[in-house]
Amino acid sequence: MKLIQNICLAFLTGSIIVLSSCGAQKPSVIAAEKAYNAEKYFIAADLYKKAIPTIRNKKTKAELIYKVAESYRQINNTKQSSIWYEKAVAAGYEGKEVYLNLANAYKFQDRLKDAIATYKEYLSQKPGDSLALLGIENCNLALKWKEKATWFDVFNEGALNTKDVEYAPSFYGKGIIFTSNRGKVKGKNYYERTGKNYENIFASATTGKNRWSRVDPLNKAINSDFNEGVTSFDNNNRILYYTQCNGNKGKEIGCAILQTQNEGNTWTEPKLVEIPNPDSVLMAHPSINADGTRIYFTSVLKGGLGGKDIWYSERQGTTWGNPVNAGPKINTEGDEEFPFIHQSGTLYFASNGHKGIGGFDVLFCDFEEGDWTDATNLKSPINSTGDDFGFILDENKETGYISSNRFGGKGEDDIYSVIAIPLVFNVSGKAINNASGKSFAGVKINIIGSDGSTQMLITDPAGKYKFALKKDVNYQLSASKYRFFGDVAETSTYGYKESKDFELNFRLNPIPLKEIIIKGILYDLASADLKPESIERLDTITKTLSDNPTFVIEIASHTDSRADSTYNNQLSLRRAQSVVNYLVSKGIESERLRPRGYGESKLLNECADGVTCPEELHALNRRTTFSIISEDYVPKEAVKLPDAGKKVAPKAATPKAIAPNVSSPAKAAVAPATTAPATVTPVVAPVVAPVVTPAKAPATAVPVRKKP
Repeated sequence: MKLIQNICLAFLTGSIIVLSSCGAQKPSVIAAEKAYNAEKYFIAADLYKKAIPTIRNKKTKAELIYKVAESYRQINNTKQSSIWYEKAVAAGYEGKEVYLNLANAYKFQDRLKDAIATYKEYLSQKPGDSLALLGIENCNLALKWKEKATWFDVFNEGALNTKDVEYAPSFYGKGIIFTSNRGKVKGKNYYERTGKNYENIFASATTGKNRWSRVDPLNKAINSDFNEGVTSFDNNNRILYYTQCNGNKGKEIGCAILQTQNEGNTWTEPKLVEIPNPDSVLMAHPSINADGTRIYFTSVLKGGLGGKDIWYSERQGTTWGNPVNAGPKINTEGDEEFPFIHQSGTLYFASNGHKGIGGFDVLFCDFEEGDWTDATNLKSPINSTGDDFGFILDENKETGYISSNRFGGKGEDDIYSVIAIPLVFNVSGKAINNASGKSFAGVKINIIGSDGSTQMLITDPAGKYKFALKKDVNYQLSASKYRFFGDVAETSTYGYKESKDFELNFRLNPIPLKEIIIKGILYDLASADLKPESIERLDTITKTLSDNPTFVIEIASHTDSRADSTYNNQLSLRRAQSVVNYLVSKGIESERLRPRGYGESKLLNECADGVTCPEELHALNRRTTFSIISEDYVPKEAVKLPDAGKKVAPKAATPKAIAPNVSSPAKAAVAPATTAPATVTPVVAPVVAPVVTPAKAPATAVPVRKKP
């Protein structure tokens, strides 16, 4: 990561080493020390290497070798720094820090096992060191994340990259613009810290798959004698915002944000973006939101949370308002840089203060309900054990770019393309006979999506099923089998940014072969009007019929033998029809309901006309029942679900069947003959739908909304 690190504010400091000698230092060593102290590390490394062969004192020689390693560390040449740290250890360098720095270099090179071993060596000499413990934690986390790629695949854009630095891409027309110090750039200065050219802005267009046009610098109106880079466009690619750091032979004199406008084939004279910044000489890394009303940037301002923070400013007419810190969900005591505000409102940024695996990792936050969500790490392979930053995505969040100095690249910082990994969602589980507790085959599983999709399959011999689901769709699943009450469940893939497998098990209850008594269906005296107390029981029937849309049932009403048979027939039919009317009012198709009034024709005992019976026996004959007479009904309308893209809370399969309140005949309520028939359990062994109490609630996953 250049510009700021190399020019504006260098936050890394070199270790101060007092070189041991038996006498005065050699001129070559003095020159090397002078260059090192002036932060001319590229020059210092070369001078130290020239001086080492002239030194006979072993201790001093080991210290010089270590200084070579430190020089390379300061300019992010990790390969060379690890080589020279190893040489320092072999030469007997006495400083414990050599093991910590060597471990860090190994980690950067993705030599994670070597890094862990070296961190442990350092801990043996300095027990409990927090940096070493953090290093081991990060290495283990990197090993874990590398086991499975998340969100995106990453590919080096070899045609764009050189041995030098290429970083901070921005979309521009059919291609990108980016920052680089390649070749002969505009500007006479170079950066003595690294020995590299100052950086300018370049552009290239895509010409086909994996092909790029010639890379050319932007014109002289933008690229100057100083450092330019890290760009952002407004949404119509007319106004370019970029960073300029006015370094002068390595001196730090500040970074600012400039803007210029595209007028045909030329750019207007750049002008300063005047964001009030009385406390900082660092204003860099601009990113403009979709409507151009807010600019995000990197700065060190009073009121920050530590190091470099991400700030934003609101447009106020033709000017910008006071900077506002993005807050603790984003900023830490470390450094947060390279913000990219996606047009969806998601903020991507690089940080070395949040939990991660590299120097800098890319994270994102969404803005919801007036605040940022917790920062989410994009994990591997977006993030590596190196520095990963300058992340951008297209409108659909399917393709984009990232810059990284990860080990194995073509140069120092390289540009990598990122391609979204297709998300895979599956739902699977078992169908279980709730009576036996065993899985069983031949159960039909239907699934309906809010996008209009439908699927159906049959459970296998082991009672198992598996469906593939689509992204951001709400689903309703139903399980059915002949002579069983069905079961339903809901789930959703809305908001998921990682592939996921859902598990939903279904429990089906056998349908009784005889009629089912519905307890609690009450009427007013000599009336067919339902009492309010009946509603809860009828709603249970409604749920059962909704969950089993192919069922056709008979609703039957029975009386005792007292009163005229014709009257009893008429009253029972009207009562059955009242039940039907209520169910229809709740959305059950009338074609699925058969009202029957049996009057006193199906007595459950000997209490017929002319037979004297106690009231409790008469009460047994007053009942409302239902029977399933068909399972072949074809529903007129499909199940309606919330639209795709609207979150629905997942619901586990919770089968319910109509289960009357079974009471002992001895305890049955006794009602006078003139009252509405009481609903009681018959003397014969009742056949009822069992109350479903699953042994264990089926597992459902609650969606976590984290989007890149």
